[in-house]
Amino acid sequence: MGVNLSTVESSWSSGDVTTAIASAWIGGLVGEVASQASVYGSYATGEVTGGHYAGGLVGRSEGYVALSYSRGTVTDGQICGGVVGRALEAEEGTEVFQVFSVTNVSSCPGAMAGVVGNLGGTLDEAYNVGYVQPGDFSNAIVQVITSTGTVVTDRVNWLTDNGAEFDLACCRGAGAGDFASAQTFGFSIHNPPETSNPESNWVMRSGQGAPVDERPVFTWMD
Repeated sequence: MGVNLSTVESSWSSGDVTTAIASAWIGGLVGEVASQASVYGSYATGEVTGGHYAGGLVGRSEGYVALSYSRGTVTDGQICGGVVGRALEAEEGTEVFQVFSVTNVSSCPGAMAGVVGNLGGTLDEAYNVGYVQPGDFSNAIVQVITSTGTVVTDRVNWLTDNGAEFDLACCRGAGAGDFASAQTFGFSIHNPPETSNPESNWVMRSGQGAPVDERPVFTWMD
């Protein structure tokens, strides 16, 4: 889908998306989510290559992305994210909420991140277990946070609770180191912050495959 002007819900794509247009916005499922539009309960598993803003699920969003994930690759764009390439400030509410990435991100010189490449809105409850190519312009969660961007760090961190405080680079790649198992990484959803009610949407599941076999997924995936 090129531009989403309404709601994309319970949708998925396994196809590859490639562009030779350097200014394009491309995503594994949606290229652009317009203001007040949304992507909900959806996922993409293909390869995303090229463009200016490139994301494993959404290239550029002015709306809302929630309860969704990506599992693929994002390469050769300018600003890349495992889930969203660029997330702008929406008119109200949380722009990127309850998402995760198993996407490998590489060869994007402007910015590379496991979840959102360039964040101008709010990111809440997210994690990344995909690989992010290490470098000066890469981060495991978010690389660029603009003046309007906010990461709700306590609700990002609770998803990776092993008794320690995590910074934004809490996950795999981008200089954060590697990990071999759920035991060393320490996923947990038993102690969320009081302001959140994640149990209705998140559940721990084993059998999710490499690199972490047991980790939080969405209840709609059952």
